[in-house]
Amino acid sequence: MVILLGAIIFVLKLGYEGVRAGEMGTMLGFFGVIILIFLIPLFITMIVVTVGVFKAKRWAVIFLLTFTCICFPLGFFSLAIDPLIFVGVMFFLGVMFWAEIMCLKSPYYS
Repeated sequence: MVILLGAIIFVLKLGYEGVRAGEMGTMLGFFGVIILIFLIPLFITMIVVTVGVFKAKRWAVIFLLTFTCICFPLGFFSLAIDPLIFVGVMFFLGVMFWAEIMCLKSPYYS
């Protein structure tokens, strides 16, 4: 979440400076605004889901499980970068999948 917040601030600053710089910078500024249109709702969604998980809401775990299932096939694209990165991504997704299943089995999230 902190990394995404940093990315939002960076793109916001880059877009502002681009618009101030002139002709080519204006185009970069517009691209920055377009990127922010997608980053800000993602950041808000991450906050809501994180609060839901820590308050033991079942819908939050189901949302994360759905998101992990969507990301699992997309993780195969990391194989094009490096096999070591692929192993790391798949390990992370596997641990997330296992943790979400354990949360759904737990009576704490019922």
